[in-house]
Amino acid sequence: MKKILVSLLAILIFVLAIAYVFRFEIIGRSGESLIMRNLPPYVSVESVIFDVENGFLELKGFAVRNAPGYTEKHLVHADSLNCSFGLEGGNITEGIKVTQINAEGVKIYIEKNTFGRMNVNEMSGVLGQEEGTSEGKEGTRSTPGDRTAITDKAADFFSITDTVWIKRGQITFLDRTLPGGYRITFDDMEGKIKMDLTEHYTKVLSLASSGSGVVGGDPEQRIFWDMTLFPLSRDLTMSNRFRAENVQIRQFQPYYDPYSPVDILSGDFSGDLVLDFDNGNIGSMNTVKLRDFRFKAKQDSSSAGFWDVTVPDLLKYLSSSPGEIVFDFKIKGNMSKPEFYPGPIVRRAMQNMAVDTITQVISGVTQDGQSAGAAQTSGTAQEQAAQQVIESIKSLLRK
Repeated sequence: MKKILVSLLAILIFVLAIAYVFRFEIIGRSGESLIMRNLPPYVSVESVIFDVENGFLELKGFAVRNAPGYTEKHLVHADSLNCSFGLEGGNITEGIKVTQINAEGVKIYIEKNTFGRMNVNEMSGVLGQEEGTSEGKEGTRSTPGDRTAITDKAADFFSITDTVWIKRGQITFLDRTLPGGYRITFDDMEGKIKMDLTEHYTKVLSLASSGSGVVGGDPEQRIFWDMTLFPLSRDLTMSNRFRAENVQIRQFQPYYDPYSPVDILSGDFSGDLVLDFDNGNIGSMNTVKLRDFRFKAKQDSSSAGFWDVTVPDLLKYLSSSPGEIVFDFKIKGNMSKPEFYPGPIVRRAMQNMAVDTITQVISGVTQDGQSAGAAQTSGTAQEQAAQQVIESIKSLLRK
């Protein structure tokens, strides 16, 4: 009996020694299983690496399901999410507190369907989906019975930072309201996304992003942005600040053409764009520098009703400096019927051009009158008086 007890004790010590040596791997494997079981219903993950010793968590093939009825399966897909974490209460079963998230190889799909609805505005139905209708690990389905008794809701197990830092990102914008559809990408995205979620991660109250990227994969065309979206609003409510560098204009033709007083043949722009939407109402102030800007007058006057200035005056200003010209403008009103106003730079330039035209006419009349009386009297005094009158008129017209 003594020998048996000694043998059992030796085996127990050996097992405990092995368990101690591989304790982090054992905890890690159990942690990976717990994480997979407690993912939100709208999230899928291909695999999990859970390093308890170093407080490191990696989710490979991370994806957030898209709203139903849209082209792409996922709203967001990332090659990997690398997270720093701590244990709530010092025990894996009590939950995980994620303190930092770095996402690499991120693809975000923003789509407007044929009815004009955007998938980001319809994600509340996905995020609030009941358990038991979701995909857990890719290709499998989970039910309430599959989940452990540790938690009934993902929010009870995960405490997550609201900010995700992104590297090698891409945003794809799809618009199916346009004939044939419209697609454009913003690549090489570097920046962050901040999400304000409800307590149990079932609704997105606000979604903010700041960063930079290139347009259509062209490194010469850069965009910097700072934006905030409120997806629960009845109509589009969003704040946008953009800075553009060498962005080609014509790739956005479906959006500017109905309002443009000219047919743009070529050119690029750099500058600052402010586009704010409040339940579908626009408030916008933009100042851009147009380079190599080539255009021709439209054959119809369909866009004239959108501008608070005559089209001939705009054409004259745009033709005044063909190599490079500053163009500033405001947009107000409702998205369905926006109103465009020249900014202070354009308005002042057009005012000056009008003053110059009027004074040229006055100057011509004065010179004709002066020529008629030149045979009888000296014209020097008359020329000086006429010039003073013209300068006075210019000053009054410009006030």
